[in-house]
Amino acid sequence: MKKTINAFDLKDLKEEMKKERINRLSELNNIAVKTMSNWGGIVILLSKTGELVFYQEDYSQENLSLDSIKEFEIKYYSFKELNDISDIFDYLEEGELYAGFEVPGYDEPFLLNEFIRTNYHG
Repeated sequence: MKKTINAFDLKDLKEEMKKERINRLSELNNIAVKTMSNWGGIVILLSKTGELVFYQEDYSQENLSLDSIKEFEIKYYSFKELNDISDIFDYLEEGELYAGFEVPGYDEPFLLNEFIRTNYHG
């Protein structure tokens, strides 16, 4: 059975994961994923406060370490700020705000609703 961890910050998360002998966010129950290729993608976990996202790229690497987990602040983007990607997401509406986060190396922010929860049971 997969473990659920609710952490306030990256330090708390890594301490709990180390205690449980877990190196991958994908080994947890309360995560969301975004497939980026046939080999894997991005796994995220929200902090207990909902203000941070813990981020790990998981492409089935053999020795994935806790150091590969990063922490990013959740930001709220307007339709205007997301205009470059609004053609991809037909649900974006003017006047609305969308939660997401920015990762160095990627041109556009990731929106939380791009990710699929793994423990959702309708």
